[in-house]
Amino acid sequence: MKKLSALVCVLCICCTFFVTGCSNTDSNLTQSSTQPVTVSHVMPDENGKISSTLLDSNDMYTQYAPDDTNQEYPITQYECEKDGTVITGDLFEYDSNHNEIKRTHYEGDILDYIDVSEYDEQNRIIRITSFAGEVRRENLVSTCVMEYDSNNNEIKSTTYDSENTLAFYDETTYVLINGNYEAESCTYYNNDDTISEKIVYSYRQDGTMSKEIRTVYKGKKVKYYCQTAYDMNGDMVSYTYFDKNNNKIPEPKEEKEYY
Repeated sequence: MKKLSALVCVLCICCTFFVTGCSNTDSNLTQSSTQPVTVSHVMPDENGKISSTLLDSNDMYTQYAPDDTNQEYPITQYECEKDGTVITGDLFEYDSNHNEIKRTHYEGDILDYIDVSEYDEQNRIIRITSFAGEVRRENLVSTCVMEYDSNNNEIKSTTYDSENTLAFYDETTYVLINGNYEAESCTYYNNDDTISEKIVYSYRQDGTMSKEIRTVYKGKKVKYYCQTAYDMNGDMVSYTYFDKNNNKIPEPKEEKEYY
């Protein structure tokens, strides 16, 4: 099974102009005072290509800032054909704390979306906004706001649509294992507060994950379960589906289509 991806929130631009009025969230959050760091991106040529001599063994091109000696913060990344034709591309911008504040995604030479992020003074991401194309109010897709506990664990994220209407939200609980906080459960809610999915995690004493049980709901009733087992290194080794009565079943069609 391809592991469950959490419900994705698309990222936001640090332009308060576009964020104001786009979310029902806490307007008193303190934003990071750091300024964006400007870097020139390598762009495809007029034929939509990157020189094939720049590609790695996976036909990827990644550009880093000159002072990023550890190559931790890519500023440009392209997935290409063997001849360098760009399939997809991402341009990244960071603030002076190396927080990613903007991601511009291309499909070929078509601008697909722009994700922009805001951070608080503790460098915690607090708001993520997504635009379908250029950053304009009419292109706004969604706004996602994060909340944290006193231990800096993200405990809730809430996503609003382009009309500032609640779309969905999730809540996460944590357990302390060997001095580290690990996710104990994640619950995903629809806009009517019904549960769409819930994941419960189990760990070994050393903190590696041993088991994950994901429950999928339809309305207020359980639709099916998926139990995933992990080896001693925390790598997935098997997954099994069960119906609401705990009878083993084949992988549901919707799972195959989703992943």
